Amino acid sequence: MRDKIFIADIQSRCNTKNQCVGHWFALAKNYIALFKEKCDVIVAGGPVYREEFGKYSYLSLPKNVTDEMGSLSRYLAFYRNARYLFNQAKGDTIILQYGSPFSTHIAILLGYKKSNVYLIEYSTVGIQGFLKHIIWRLLKRKICGVI
Repeated sequence: MRDKIFIADIQSRCNTKNQCVGHWFALAKNYIALFKEKCDVIVAGGPVYREEFGKYSYLSLPKNVTDEMGSLSRYLAFYRNARYLFNQAKGDTIILQYGSPFSTHIAILLGYKKSNVYLIEYSTVGIQGFLKHIIWRLLKRKICGVI
């Protein structure tokens, strides 16, 4: 049996026209091309990912995050997606792309199940400030690395 890698976006952000915001689709396609010969690659994202990745191995996460959501609804969507992902990918490798570090870090801490998690980091904004730094210190014990 081949190893599995989940390329996941627990934020799964989309605009008012239900279209993906940002470069997440391109990044997921690059990882598919990079790993498909070595292992089974599964793209995990909210419903906005279905049309683009339904032809590949795809794991539909329960929620998209939209601009219309309040901060509590947004956080609950992050958490629900993280929990669902970790339940499905238990023991597998997860490469997690995300655009809202602090909310994602908390969602990972609360939803984590034993997995090999790698985070794609674009800046240090998610660990600046006292509280964010404490959350990061707790989180880094659960992850395998940062890309």
